[in-house]
Amino acid sequence: MRVNSMSKIDEVLYLLKHKKSQREIEKSLSISRNTIRKYKNIAQKYGFNTDSSSEEISAITLKVHDKVYIDAKDRDKYAQELLEPFHNQIEDLLCCKSMTYRQLHRLLKEQGLDKCSEKTLIRYIAKFFPKPKKYTIHIEDKPGVEAQVDYADVGIMFGKKTYIFVMTMSYSRHRYVEFVHSQNVESWVQSHMNAFDFFGAVPHTIVIDNLKSGIIKPDIYDPVLNKSYAELARHYNFTIDAAKARKPQHKGKVERSVLIARQQLLAGRFYNSLDDANEYARKWCSDIIADVICTSTGEKPNDLFALEKPFMLALKPVAFDICVWSKAKVSKNHHVTVNGNFYSVPTRYIGLGVDVRVGMKSVKIYLNHRQIKFHDKAVDKGVWVTDTTDYPNHIESYINSTPENLKEKAKAVGEFTLDYISTVLKVPSKISLRKSIRILELTDKYDSSRVEAACLRASTFDNFEYKSLLNILEKGLDLLEGPTFSTVITTNAFLRSHTEYEECYYA
Repeated sequence: MRVNSMSKIDEVLYLLKHKKSQREIEKSLSISRNTIRKYKNIAQKYGFNTDSSSEEISAITLKVHDKVYIDAKDRDKYAQELLEPFHNQIEDLLCCKSMTYRQLHRLLKEQGLDKCSEKTLIRYIAKFFPKPKKYTIHIEDKPGVEAQVDYADVGIMFGKKTYIFVMTMSYSRHRYVEFVHSQNVESWVQSHMNAFDFFGAVPHTIVIDNLKSGIIKPDIYDPVLNKSYAELARHYNFTIDAAKARKPQHKGKVERSVLIARQQLLAGRFYNSLDDANEYARKWCSDIIADVICTSTGEKPNDLFALEKPFMLALKPVAFDICVWSKAKVSKNHHVTVNGNFYSVPTRYIGLGVDVRVGMKSVKIYLNHRQIKFHDKAVDKGVWVTDTTDYPNHIESYINSTPENLKEKAKAVGEFTLDYISTVLKVPSKISLRKSIRILELTDKYDSSRVEAACLRASTFDNFEYKSLLNILEKGLDLLEGPTFSTVITTNAFLRSHTEYEECYYA
């Protein structure tokens, strides 16, 4: 039971002496009328009235306080005796999820608890099952070592969902604030780079929240970092320190900066565009809030940052290639799909899961942390970026074949082969392309001179079937001695003389 201080009791009796109503005393001292009535009744037993002197009231106040204190102890003792048999049940029930004091009181009544109010139960729990006290500690920050980062939702601005990105240097409280329309990894990384440019240096450690752009899997000991953010950290050589999940007090400096930014950059201010908002935010960070004395440090952020900057990491001369990592599966069409575009991968990786790194100008594909393919990044959507060398050899040769380059290859074999291929390609079709490719592939198995002779023999008999040409080579017909097939044969070469028919008729 709560016991008011002696000064409080003394003030109640003093106001009662001056004939103030209980309602007036309640409003003045924030004490319930039941408590005022109780103090009055106890005081009257010790001789209090409106004629009591100040000395008498002081003596009576002491007696009222002692009486109330004794009564409170007696009530606690009574509660302890009443609830002690249920001590173990209370301990177990307090561990249940979503348990409330009211529900606990209901359950104990069902188990036989009688003549015990809910408030009595709460006092018993407070005494025997006290909650651990919440506390914080002050950690001395070294210059240049740490910065804290956070996002804050600021609602709809310029027709889009908008956030503020805030990075605060822990030692100097120097801040960088930026308005953004997205919390995706590209925006997250770009805001970091903008902050580093603003500071002109990089902190050694950055404390972040557990948002997906920074941490894929939160863990107090072994968090899994987002690959893109991890690459940024390696590029600039800083360390990522993830705060414990749902513990904003672990990055209290940036949380305070977020509140200040809301108050001074948003309240009552209106901007024409996102660029306009960011232009003022940058000016506010460098020239306004940076020249206001911070209550925590007792110094201006600009003054402390001048001391802090020499201890920070230097900026890299080479810009970071902002990238996004994703997982993909190689389809049977030899391609992976990334952001609506298609990038080819060699045949042996079909069906496997790969990691894809999409940078500003390039796309790199990895299997088990080993790069297996590189492509230039497609600008538009629905683009097929294909390296035909990723296909099997016969597919590649077919795709890269045109009538012109097939004739060039045939010319390298010989004159008769060129004539044969040219005749085949007179009909513009895929069949003609496939046939010409297979004919030229015969030079892989047979000498060019034999293919040349076979083409001569086949064309002499006006035969342009692939199987016939192959049959000539397999049976060695191109090697037989015989007439010179290059002789032009007239149209009527194989017709019989008309006199033969006359002899047969008269016979």
